[in-house]
Amino acid sequence: MVQIYPNLNNKYIQLEGEKIDNLLKKPRRVLYKISSVFPFDLFPNELVINENQVNVIKRRFFLSEDIETVLIKDIQLVVVETAPFFASLDIEILKPLSKSIVIDYLWVDEALKARRIIQGLRAVEKEGIDIANQPVNELLKKLEIIGKVRYNT
Repeated sequence: MVQIYPNLNNKYIQLEGEKIDNLLKKPRRVLYKISSVFPFDLFPNELVINENQVNVIKRRFFLSEDIETVLIKDIQLVVVETAPFFASLDIEILKPLSKSIVIDYLWVDEALKARRIIQGLRAVEKEGIDIANQPVNELLKKLEIIGKVRYNT
């Protein structure tokens, strides 16, 4: 037989409720948004980067779309493949199954900026830094600096 201790159980429920309230208070700001280039992609896909997640909206046909959401902490690697005019962005996901999301026909500079921002967010997440109170413009500049590829020469 399981006994429930009213005081402990109520305290637990109260703490969990506070956690949920804190999650609701966190801003869901869009930091960066890009889409694939029309007419090379007849139904342009979008990449939307928030503070704690990346949303990939893939359009297949008129009025139809698939939305994949990946938490920043679940992103293992971000790869940009460039060509003279366009780039593709490949987001490799760590959990639950190792898979990747690819968006083609992005402008090269936009794809590289998105990669730097995501890599910066990964570093911030790993360090446990709270970025909720940072102004968006300043935050983007800092994330890009943090997310730049550094070469040892």
